[in-house]
Amino acid sequence: MSTEKFEYDYSAPNEKQRTEIEIIRNKYMPKTTENSDFKTLKTLDNKVHKIPFILSLSLGIAALLIFGVGLCCILEWQNLWLGVAVSIIGIAAMIAVYPLHKWIVSRQKNKYANRIIDLSNQLL
Repeated sequence: MSTEKFEYDYSAPNEKQRTEIEIIRNKYMPKTTENSDFKTLKTLDNKVHKIPFILSLSLGIAALLIFGVGLCCILEWQNLWLGVAVSIIGIAAMIAVYPLHKWIVSRQKNKYANRIIDLSNQLL
């Protein structure tokens, strides 16, 4: 009689490993164009929201720096009137950031609305 045994160990990946494996696999899968309308829709939606966000964030940071220069004029260089004038310019620019953001978003929505609606109707 033969005493040979066959042993087999099986371990299935857990959910975290499975998602990581799928992410790695998707990096090497060939690019398909079947979801190009969906990608276009996402790209247009990103244009509507990201461009105003970047512009308003940049303006807000610049306005804050101008306000800071005004404070430096007052506190470090003891130039009160120049510091107040520069700080007021920075405050005015900070106040203008939110309305400017809303205006740019509405302009972008008007620009891309028809295309986004057409693509979403095709996909639905």
